[in-house]
Amino acid sequence: MLTVISPAKTLDFDTAGIVVRHDEDVEVYVGGTLVFSAQGFNTEWTAFDVTEELRATLKPGENLVAGHVRQTGGGQYIDLVLVLDHRQKL
Repeated sequence: MLTVISPAKTLDFDTAGIVVRHDEDVEVYVGGTLVFSAQGFNTEWTAFDVTEELRATLKPGENLVAGHVRQTGGGQYIDLVLVLDHRQKL
């Protein structure tokens, strides 16, 4: 789990994304709400647009972010980054 802290009183962003690599099935929650999921594994950093999901879920202040991976064999990992960018599209 990871806590994201935004010092702003309001969140102003045009684009929100999750950059993730995972083994195997992945789910990402913000504030207890599922904002992203994917099946299988991904060994490369890949960006996914979750602008609408995060716009509906993120709140000013602290936000709890949780990642879950389900492994059926072999190793297991998840690396993820949340990106809020008011300047560019993903």
